[in-house]
Amino acid sequence: MTMQSGPGVLFGSALANDWPTVSLGSISRKIGSGLTPTGGARVYKSEGFPLVRSQNVGWGSLIVDDLAYIDEPTHLAMSNSELQDNDVLLNITGASIGRCAMVTTEVCGGNVNQHVCIIRVNREDASPSFLIHCLLSELGQRQIDSFQAGSNREGLNFGQVKSILIPLPKIQEQRKIAEVLDDVDGSITSLNSLITKKRNLKNGVAQELLSGSSRLPGFQSAWRTTSLNELGEGIRGVGYNPARDLLSGDRDGAVHLLRSNNIADDAINLGDVQRVRRSVVREDQLLRLGDVVICGANGSKRLVGKAGFFTISDGLLYTFGAFMNCFRPDSRKSCPAFVGHLLHSTRYREQVALAIAGSSINNLSVKQIVEFTFSLPDAEEQRAIAEVLTDMDAEIQTLEQRLVKTRNLKQGMAQELLSGRTRLV
Repeated sequence: MTMQSGPGVLFGSALANDWPTVSLGSISRKIGSGLTPTGGARVYKSEGFPLVRSQNVGWGSLIVDDLAYIDEPTHLAMSNSELQDNDVLLNITGASIGRCAMVTTEVCGGNVNQHVCIIRVNREDASPSFLIHCLLSELGQRQIDSFQAGSNREGLNFGQVKSILIPLPKIQEQRKIAEVLDDVDGSITSLNSLITKKRNLKNGVAQELLSGSSRLPGFQSAWRTTSLNELGEGIRGVGYNPARDLLSGDRDGAVHLLRSNNIADDAINLGDVQRVRRSVVREDQLLRLGDVVICGANGSKRLVGKAGFFTISDGLLYTFGAFMNCFRPDSRKSCPAFVGHLLHSTRYREQVALAIAGSSINNLSVKQIVEFTFSLPDAEEQRAIAEVLTDMDAEIQTLEQRLVKTRNLKQGMAQELLSGRTRLV
C-alpha cells in the first residue's frame, strides 16, 4: 500500500494528523470494467446473469428495476467482470459519471458493461462502504470532476481511477464512520420511500375525485363538461433576446423567469431561476397567484405539458419563458386551485398526448390548451376537492423539506467525519 505524504489541496483542509492519504490503486486488488455483449440489447434476456449498466448505479445504491440479463455462455465469456460481494461499482462514462454503489445480492455473480468500473479493495486495508462515502463526498467528486477539465468526452480511464486519493484512518475507524453515514442514508432512503408512497396515494385519490369516480360526502349534484376556454385564458411566454435581455443577480428592473426546469413533480421550484428585463414582459405575462405554468415545448415528449400551480408570494415579480405557457383561471367561473389540480390529472395528460401526437417538434400551444375539455362539479365541490388534494400536497412538501434537511445533515457529517475533524474513536 503506497502512502502519500500529505492531504494536498484536494482535501481543502488538513486531515487528522494520524490519517494518511492513499491512492485507490494502492489499496485495490482489482480496478477494471466489462464490455457490452456482442449484439447489444438484442442479446439481453428476461432472466439469467444480471448485467449492471450505468443506469443501474445510483448515488450510493443500486437501481435494479430495469436490470438486463445475459445467458451463461455470454457470462462465461465476460468472466473477468464477474461481480463479487462487497465490490464497489463506479460509473466512468457518460452523464452519470461519478455515481457509485455497492454490489448487492441481486447482482452478485453477474457482470458489468464497459461503462461501470469494478473496484475491489483489500479488505484488511479499506472498508468498501467507507470508500463509497469517500467517492461520493465533495473530496471524491472534486477529483473525478478534475479529470474531465478540458475534455470533450466524459470518461475516466483506469489510470485516473487508480490515482484517486482518499483519506485512510485505521480500519476500525473506517467502519465506524461508514456505519454512522450508512444510518443517515437509511433515513434518506426511508423518507424517499415514504414520499413515493404519499405521491402514489395522492395520485390515486386525485384520479378518483377529479374524474367524479368517487364523491366527497354530501355532494350529489351532476357534473358538467366544459372547455378551459370557458374557465379562464391562456397566455404565451415571454419572447426575449438572451444576449441582450437576460440579467445577472437581483438588479432593479429584473423579473424572475421560469423555464421548463423550474417545474418538477407537479410543482414550481426556484432552483436556477434566470432574470429578464422588465421591459420585455407584458403586464399580463406577470404571474399571479392561481396561475398554472405549463411547459409548451421540450425535447422529450413526456415533459411537454408538465404544469405547476403558482403559489409564490415573496413580493418578487415572476414571468415565464418563450417555451412556456400559462393558464389563468377566472375565479368567478371556477376554483383556481381545483383547475390547478385538474391540469395534473389523467384526463389532462391524455389530451396533451393527443395534441402532440405525430408532431416532430413536441410543441403544445396555448390554442390547444384552452380547447381541452373536462367534467366539473359545482363551485362548492370544486373547493372541497381542491382542499383535500392541497392538504395532501402540503404533507408531501413537508416530507420533502425534511429530506432536504437530512441530505444537508449527511453532507455536513461526511465533511466532518471524512476529514477527521470529528472523531468517533
